[in-house]
Amino acid sequence: MGLLSISIHHDVHGLDRVERAARATDGLAKTLHSRPDVRGVLVLSTCNRVEIYADTPPGVDPTRLAFQVVNMLFPDEPMPTESCPVASRAGVLLEDEALAHLFEVAAGLDSMVVGEREISGQLRRALVRSRKDKTLSQDLSRAVESALRTSRKVAKVTGLSGTGRSVVGVALDMYGQVPAQSLIVGTGAYAGATVAQLRARGAADIDVYSASGRAERFARGHFLTAVTDLVEAISRADLVVSCRGLGAPILTREVVARARTASSGPLTILDMALTGDVAGDVRDLPGVRVIGLKDVQKQVPATTNVHIERAHKIVAEGLAETVAETKGRQVDPIVRAVREHVRGLYHEEVERLPDREVFTKEEVERAIRHLATRIAHIPTVRARVASAKGETYEYVRALHTVLGVDLKEAAKEADVQPSKRGDVCPLVLLREESA
Repeated sequence: MGLLSISIHHDVHGLDRVERAARATDGLAKTLHSRPDVRGVLVLSTCNRVEIYADTPPGVDPTRLAFQVVNMLFPDEPMPTESCPVASRAGVLLEDEALAHLFEVAAGLDSMVVGEREISGQLRRALVRSRKDKTLSQDLSRAVESALRTSRKVAKVTGLSGTGRSVVGVALDMYGQVPAQSLIVGTGAYAGATVAQLRARGAADIDVYSASGRAERFARGHFLTAVTDLVEAISRADLVVSCRGLGAPILTREVVARARTASSGPLTILDMALTGDVAGDVRDLPGVRVIGLKDVQKQVPATTNVHIERAHKIVAEGLAETVAETKGRQVDPIVRAVREHVRGLYHEEVERLPDREVFTKEEVERAIRHLATRIAHIPTVRARVASAKGETYEYVRALHTVLGVDLKEAAKEADVQPSKRGDVCPLVLLREESA
């Protein structure tokens, strides 16, 4: 697999740049997958990062592809050049480094809040979406699945997820109270996590509003109250968590101000949407406190090194297993070709049998012996050719490796000696390879 990852990260490129990239991700996976230089692609867009993972066929220049993808994300900027490389606009990693990055992202080790579990759910949904859109390659799908398995192990074995660490969790910690009445605006990825975080803190009365009409279904699944009047719902709430992220603010100054005329208590709004659900001038309203992603970014808690080191060790182990499996599958076409060859010989032998259902033991033995002779014929002929060329030792090693046959005694009898391996005894090497 020729894996390429392109990342726009909140901590490296800033939330503003992440937001700009997120706006360009609609339809990006299908567009890239239609190209001949991309076998599979997955796009992950969250509140603090945009990730593009692409599986490329052999011979593709990944740097050139990265240039073009970055240009798709930021079409208003000039194409990257040597004087202004792509690395200054996005993080680009190749092969094993890209795979390692995928594993760290899945485990929450590269998140705004280290160890948060929301990212694994977002990656899982991106995987499901990519399968539905048919933009995945088999290798890329397996890589993401392996990363998610490792992520679950990190969550189970380490203490990173045990304290409810998440972006929403940090925002609620900044709020610092148990709300008497909460309102969730939106039913997307963060809505479910918000419900869990609120209930873990003792919140009981939670309403949900959705302009798209999905509030009723979401409310039934989470035992909430669906509301249809946004202004009235805000007026009753002391905490509003908005997580729509559809590109335009739903909590405008007018909407919030109207709600405030019916309420004199303080109101806190958590804006968890990357593109901003709350208009900037809402912060100026008296009695209203707005906590956004940039505020959370400044307040993320530290994580103990013990948990992080243990998580990195688990990720390294999972990564090593996946790399070994991936490299092992590289020879799958060769294995299939060998099997097809042997299967072809088998079918030819079946065709040679008489046209009847019952055969004698001698007839079956003769057919199997003939098949075995045909299979052994080419290696036997090639052995003599190798001997004539002075390549007997190399050929014996190849036979030993491919067929798994113990050739130590035969090599001794034939006085097989290495042609270009110094004075190392071939029998010693064969014994080592047999171990």
